[in-house]
Amino acid sequence: MTVQSLAPILRFVLAERGWPGSDRLEWMAEHLPAVATAGLEVSLAGDGAIDLQQRIQGQEEIARLTRWIDRTQPQGKAWQRLAAALPMIADDVLEYWLELDAPAEEASAAPPLSVFVKLGDPSSAAVARVLEGFDIRLPPARLEALQRCLAACEPDARLSHLGFMLGRGGAPLRLIVEGVPPDGIHALLTRSGWPGPINSTVARIDRLFAHADRIRLALTLADGLTPDIGLECFVGEPAANDPRWRSLFDTLVEEDLCTPVRRDQMLAWPARLTPLSSRHWPEALITDALLRAEAGSRWLDCRISHVKVTIAPGQQAPAKGYFGFIDVHSPAALEREPPLRTATAEAHAALEAATAFLIAARNQAGWWLDYDGFSEGPADEWVTAYIAHMLYCGGDPDGRAAALRAWHLLKARVRHGWGWNFLQPADADSTIWGLRLASALDRGDTPEASEATEFLRRHMQEGGGFATYRRDVYAGWSDGKAVNPAWYDAHGCVTAAAAHVPGVGPEALAHLRAIQGMDGGWQGYWWESDRYATALAAEALAAQGGAGDEDRVRRAVAATTAWLEAPGGAADWLHERPFEAACALRALLLRPLDGGGHIERLVDGLLATQRVDGSWCASAALAIPNRQGDIVQAIDNRRCFTTATVLDALGCFERWKRAGR
Repeated sequence: MTVQSLAPILRFVLAERGWPGSDRLEWMAEHLPAVATAGLEVSLAGDGAIDLQQRIQGQEEIARLTRWIDRTQPQGKAWQRLAAALPMIADDVLEYWLELDAPAEEASAAPPLSVFVKLGDPSSAAVARVLEGFDIRLPPARLEALQRCLAACEPDARLSHLGFMLGRGGAPLRLIVEGVPPDGIHALLTRSGWPGPINSTVARIDRLFAHADRIRLALTLADGLTPDIGLECFVGEPAANDPRWRSLFDTLVEEDLCTPVRRDQMLAWPARLTPLSSRHWPEALITDALLRAEAGSRWLDCRISHVKVTIAPGQQAPAKGYFGFIDVHSPAALEREPPLRTATAEAHAALEAATAFLIAARNQAGWWLDYDGFSEGPADEWVTAYIAHMLYCGGDPDGRAAALRAWHLLKARVRHGWGWNFLQPADADSTIWGLRLASALDRGDTPEASEATEFLRRHMQEGGGFATYRRDVYAGWSDGKAVNPAWYDAHGCVTAAAAHVPGVGPEALAHLRAIQGMDGGWQGYWWESDRYATALAAEALAAQGGAGDEDRVRRAVAATTAWLEAPGGAADWLHERPFEAACALRALLLRPLDGGGHIERLVDGLLATQRVDGSWCASAALAIPNRQGDIVQAIDNRRCFTTATVLDALGCFERWKRAGR
């Protein structure tokens, strides 16, 4: 049985990743077929039994599972029910997860089996067909409770997986619910009739959302819903190793729900195993590849799936970690940006579409993420503060609600200020945008904003310029990691943004006056283009400046105009660089009469290059000097930062137009 089972594959992966195996785990793996997608469930509080899971997906794997059951004749009615159900529910089920519970002691019988199914259409009718396929007839009260839960998911949430705990006493059902908006969790639990402590549970979920991108609710249905609930927390995308997992694990360690050893084991798990990088590639995978005669590469992707925090009356249950490996044959197709609109929209329609795109681009918690690909993880705090500020200033009610949610999340993470993400030290630039959001929301006098304002002031250099980082803060938060020493100098783009923060003082404006370039623009330290820094600096001087600043703004507008009229100007690149076009538009609107016809051309070009989903192409290009002096380039691959910038610029244009031009 071993050659045909999961056991040699699991043994290989555990050895490669340095995770201790056990005879009991090996024994359980011998009761599953050689399908190389499997998961492990462990207590994060220390040692304990490890449960084993396996995903079955697609016709080929289902056929393999069917042959496995026919050939091995596993013991227990649960396997018989699964075998009978497979052909009956094939049209309703996208994937199966088989879970074997680790027995409390050595056993000769097959380990208890549970089956979780992911439905293509989680409707009541589909659930009824799956229940019938497993020959499960619920008593009226239990059926009513199930239907009440399904109805409670509408309209925003959905049933992610339906679990049949076939090997457990009473064969309870497990309902995994996903996509519940944070402000809808209380209502869903109430409508479902969940008997647990709803208010404290919602508060607990809200605290977890400070570090989790998504949370699924795991409800157990016995005679009725039980008062315990599992909170399944996810970070990042399934196929990516997201460093931000550390902040969630660190939080669980602080709460005594996870040991430091388990945290480190989990964080060390992600890896890509290939036949070239690993010795003793499993025979089952070699045979499988030969039979399929597939071209291209193949690997095992070791991933963290999720962490489950359980709320149970009268006890503090340890958190559980779920991790495993997936058989990958070819990389996912590169994501292409959506096409342009088929017809150019009016400005108000473009603003509505952009707002809708940004609201939909958030994760379930309410964070925006952008600039993937860094070893430090994607940006969330910085981009969330920036985008939320732009949305709030746009005035759309839904956009303002999203901005308020963003502030709620940022408040929960404040560590003097904010940063690229929670793993990185707080910096002046991210803190500036958090404070600008707080000011727009009239939250500038909150304790969090006051603390952040004081933190920001500490970044002011002699002469009034603002450094992005303080040496002591960066070294303390990053364990002394060395960076380019110029990160601790004053930066024009950061100072220009800081000049808009209430209470910063006149020093920032004085610094901007002193560093304006001969051409009339300002240099942006972190940016490929100077358009962003020039627009922010000119806006600050126009709004708050004194004697002589009108001429400085005029020179900034002249610099922008000259940039647009230079060879290879806007007509050649507008469709590729809407971020710069939006920044240029904001600068020109400060002195419209000096802009010639460029304002209309920029607006027309931006409207013509909006994508069908309401976004603009990713073009907010960073140029980050690393400690070796090289420039690391990055782009807002999710298109959120660019779209928020264009939204703000077009909003400024609309307000100028309504004011009578």
